[in-house]
Amino acid sequence: MLGLCSSGVDELARAAIAEQKWCRLVAQGVQTLLEDQNMVPAQIRAIGSHGQTIRHEPARGYSIQIGNPALLAELTEITV
Repeated sequence: MLGLCSSGVDELARAAIAEQKWCRLVAQGVQTLLEDQNMVPAQIRAIGSHGQTIRHEPARGYSIQIGNPALLAELTEITV
């Protein structure tokens, strides 16, 4: 993730890979929380996920986040 905070070689591909890994980590966290609370996905109405900022350039007027709500919904079986 830190390597995506500044420009570099093949950063679009690296960002896409990081996004998938990020979603899988978040999904694992959701699964762990559900297990710890003896809950199932059907008991959760929705997950709010704003993504993870990988580059913030306020002077240039942009901020870039990674996060794939469709993948997270698929992995968790919960609306995102």
